[in-house]
Amino acid sequence: LLRSIPPARLELIERIARTRVTARQGPSSSSDAALYREIQQQFLRAYFRGVGEEDLAERPPATLASAARSHLELGWRRAPGQSLVRIFNPDPERDGFESPHTLVQIVTDDKPFLVDSVGIAFDRAGLAMHLIVHPVLEVRRDGRGRLAGLGTNGGEPERSESWELYEIDRQTDPAAI
Repeated sequence: LLRSIPPARLELIERIARTRVTARQGPSSSSDAALYREIQQQFLRAYFRGVGEEDLAERPPATLASAARSHLELGWRRAPGQSLVRIFNPDPERDGFESPHTLVQIVTDDKPFLVDSVGIAFDRAGLAMHLIVHPVLEVRRDGRGRLAGLGTNGGEPERSESWELYEIDRQTDPAAI
């Protein structure tokens, strides 16, 4: 997959993937933590492959890496058919990064028109979208729903999942969030 990405974008993605974590991110159990570290680099590279160079270049690599790692943590465990949604204003102490925007993270089974539908909802709410990251990832999960790998790996079953990140106008009202 990375061979088809323009070299300028690939360079930006590599810079993001090499960024160190500034806050604790990832699962708390030691067995999950080891697998998380193993999958994390592959995830970061796949996560940003469809994002334009201008969007990647205008944000600090550490911010993008932290947002993606936060998303990976959200989607670490997920049952088939379950949709996970997190809406938050990143806090440097809690999340290890900040953003002038509110972030909306979604992990769900891939279906047609997901991005369009979410975009319509934001438009109806009068919210501008400042960034959309929307990889469709082929994932393998174990019997407990834990992420076991990305992409194909022999005979292991995989499914397409939609991982969506939206940066929207900052929301300060907890009720709105």
